Amino acid sequence: RPPVCRWALSTDAPFGRPDPWAAMRPAATRRTASGAVLAAAEAIGAAEALTMFLGEASAPATPRRIEPGGRGDLCVLSVPPHQVLHDLDAEHVAATVVAGEVVYARR
Repeated sequence: RPPVCRWALSTDAPFGRPDPWAAMRPAATRRTASGAVLAAAEAIGAAEALTMFLGEASAPATPRRIEPGGRGDLCVLSVPPHQVLHDLDAEHVAATVVAGEVVYARR
């Protein structure tokens, strides 16, 4: 499908869970928590769902970069990214860094 505009995905925080993986899964599968599939034709691929979280919020097509003076936000995975695409789940997160500070580290 040709892009008309660039979209980003987001969580429902602060009104819902702040888990981006919980937002990516239904975008890619269109499956609800109860297992029902809604509007299957609107599903996007897992790679596209992940990419929609990687861009800048103000410019979704612009990937965030790790560089001096940058935000310092980083998600460290415990498996290679291609494996995450088969199972979009927070269980693969080994650490989360926000503004250069480790805010989560799996023990």
